[in-house]
Amino acid sequence: MDSIKLAIVGHTNVGKTSLLRTLLRDATFGQVSDQPSTTRDVSVARVEWQSSVVEWYDTPGLEDGVGLYEYLQHLAQRQQLRHDGPKLLQQFLASPEADASYAQEAKVIRQLLQCDAGLYVIDTRDPVLAKFQDELAILSMAARPLLPILNFSSSPESQQSAWQQALANVNLHAWVAFDSVTPEAQGEALIYANLATLLPTRRALLSAWQQEIQQRRTQRQHAASQIIAELIVDCSALRLHTTTQDADALNQQVNDLQQLVRQREQHATNSLFKLYGFSVDSVDINALQLSQGRWQHDLFNPHSLKSFGIQTSKVAAGGAAVGAGIDVMMLGTTLGGATLLGATLGGAWQSWRSYGQRVKDKLRGYRELSVETSVLKLLVARCQQLTRHLDSRAHANQSPSTLTVDTAELADFEPFFEHARGFPGWSSIASAEQFQRFQPSVATTRSRLASRQNDDPERQHLVDKLAQRLTLQRIESK
Repeated sequence: MDSIKLAIVGHTNVGKTSLLRTLLRDATFGQVSDQPSTTRDVSVARVEWQSSVVEWYDTPGLEDGVGLYEYLQHLAQRQQLRHDGPKLLQQFLASPEADASYAQEAKVIRQLLQCDAGLYVIDTRDPVLAKFQDELAILSMAARPLLPILNFSSSPESQQSAWQQALANVNLHAWVAFDSVTPEAQGEALIYANLATLLPTRRALLSAWQQEIQQRRTQRQHAASQIIAELIVDCSALRLHTTTQDADALNQQVNDLQQLVRQREQHATNSLFKLYGFSVDSVDINALQLSQGRWQHDLFNPHSLKSFGIQTSKVAAGGAAVGAGIDVMMLGTTLGGATLLGATLGGAWQSWRSYGQRVKDKLRGYRELSVETSVLKLLVARCQQLTRHLDSRAHANQSPSTLTVDTAELADFEPFFEHARGFPGWSSIASAEQFQRFQPSVATTRSRLASRQNDDPERQHLVDKLAQRLTLQRIESK
């Protein structure tokens, strides 16, 4: 199996583990802290694809480069090894000092000697000090290609130009400015391109890995769109029968339906976090109040709709008004909870078969509760914004975020809503037990239809078309 081994090296607390989290897209790798010397031992991450493997080694921070450099100078004079860096370092590793005063440095050097190349991480907010220059001198003795990574380069405190000059002074002219917390779009590609220059014998592997990274990102984007499309079809097709003539009971059923939709959205949100390699508590979003993996603004709260600039659609509004009107005539009361739900009469039908069945149900005294168009729009908007954010967010980023809301194209999704509305059997949200609470006589049939929804080719065709539109919208909005 073709492989490449890369060591992440540098002074303590410069963001080595953070860099690996971002490159690996794994927010749980290693331990990150503002305290120095957080990483005390070498950690490895192994990524395989096809017949190749990339191994990343996260090493402890160098702590006393000045002292070690002086020790190596004395050792070189005693052993007459002034011009044989690798052998000098091996002599150091065999000395008592490698297990005593310079134990941390020994771990770094030992690992670098076993790797094909090293990435020397620099916190560009730090001034160029003698200890860093000594570290570079020590690492260069390993005779391994060294690629400096200028971390935190987007910070106002960055001294990037001074570091570039310092690197040139020790004949290191290839470097990459890559902020592990807020990386530029092409930053990762530049890392692999520079490594390919430094490691010509590994150029084909690095090029293939770079293509694999892009392919995996594309696959994640398509998978995210499929998750959202399944959610939207499930919620659009959801229709629950009721025959109750009690206003309180009907309000409870409305609340139950809302809870089913909330749970389905939460399932989709959790799936998006998992897809992009984030834990549900690793991303806090200030503007939309997503915390601990949960939206703090309730899906059915009018303020949530307003925050996205979503207005209640005319069709859905008509449905809700008809539903409330029927309740007034039959029960002499209104249903406040139903104002965010459209009754069947406010929807559209895709087939006479579906339409005819609903007419029969209405004549038999059944009514249906369904999710209003405005709420479906909110589902699309929230999931799309979250996906955009997770797709671009660095896994080393631990700070809360603020998202911008773009709802200009939400109307494009209404045909998908209306198509799915015509096929209640396409929704897999409610179980037989949950349907039983609404209408026992249709519970078994609806559950059976829902269990078969994934086998329906027309449903899958709609999901695929919707997923394509979701992906295209995200691309167009960049």
